[in-house]
Amino acid sequence: MPLFAFLVVADARADQPNLEIPTEMFEVMTSFNERMADEGVLLHADGFTPSCDGGYRINFGGPSGPEVIPGPFDLSKEDHICGYWIVRVMDTEEALNWAKQVPFPEGQLLVQREKKLKLKLLENLKKAVDE
Repeated sequence: MPLFAFLVVADARADQPNLEIPTEMFEVMTSFNERMADEGVLLHADGFTPSCDGGYRINFGGPSGPEVIPGPFDLSKEDHICGYWIVRVMDTEEALNWAKQVPFPEGQLLVQREKKLKLKLLENLKKAVDE
């Protein structure tokens, strides 16, 4: 069964320091995550701290080698990921059905299927999380 990543595209609100998620939204999201876990779909989910709180961008290909740029970043000009789910489902249709159920009032979610590389990076991630 393939693995998919649901990637949450950050907006300006998501990149604020000390962002507090409303209790109701937290409860709705917890319920959704528990439902996915109960169905055996959810492997891992989490969010990231804002780019102003330890976020970095590394640009490759410059004459001096990799360039490290500390956050914060301008989310109106650059895309950032602020959270993710890793799920195992039967096919793309099932992945999209679950993704459409994410209880977001607005925003954007990217759905990406794992590439079947020999390294199986997402499988290794799951093993690391389980340890």
